[in-house]
Amino acid sequence: MKTSKTLYRALSLMLCCIMALGLLPTTALAANTTIDRVNVQIDTPMAGEAFDFEGETATYECRAGLVRWWDTTNNQEMNKNSVAQAGRRYKVEITVYANSGYTFNLYDTAAAINNFYAEKTGGTAALYLTAYYEVSAPIREVELEMEIPVPGAAPDFFPVCGSSSYMLSNYFDDYFSSTAYTYNGVQWVNTTTKKVMGRNDTFSEGSQYQAIIHLKAANGQSFYYDGSRVPPVTATI
Repeated sequence: MKTSKTLYRALSLMLCCIMALGLLPTTALAANTTIDRVNVQIDTPMAGEAFDFEGETATYECRAGLVRWWDTTNNQEMNKNSVAQAGRRYKVEITVYANSGYTFNLYDTAAAINNFYAEKTGGTAALYLTAYYEVSAPIREVELEMEIPVPGAAPDFFPVCGSSSYMLSNYFDDYFSSTAYTYNGVQWVNTTTKKVMGRNDTFSEGSQYQAIIHLKAANGQSFYYDGSRVPPVTATI
């Protein structure tokens, strides 16, 4: 009888161990979550400036690793002392690793570098992202076209840029307010009353107005800057 109880306990213990082992793969699979999107931020190459070798991801799901730059003109690899040159085309290769509990899916995980589409290869643990940049000479002149203020008319918040190397910057915009001080990168000020105009305001006869336009360089471009307080870029409206 004692032997039967001992055998029974041994069998029960073995059964419990088998059940516990059977749960392990299921638990491991449940812990791994597929990453939907990878977006690595890195400084775009600018003429006369060194390359950025420190990519960053704004998520805890993955992390940026090795960064390599290549000059596609002569297939030469850049180093931390290399400087980008105007008129050249560069390729960046960034390795991204999935953190613990997360995996990539080569087909379902969207990949981007600086919010722009990036080519990708790799597997569940690491992805290899690739993007290309055309480096142009720094922008020294900007030109915009916009409606002239006319009494009774509303301010023009949609000026047209004279080149694709720069664009309107909406960094200070407030799209949810009809009285936004800045919209589409443009701000109008009535210098007579010293009041900022909203989108629904109109120009009045006898008042003077000032237009403040925020611009940003397009991807891979840069404004000329020599370290002075006011950037030496001429503007024509």
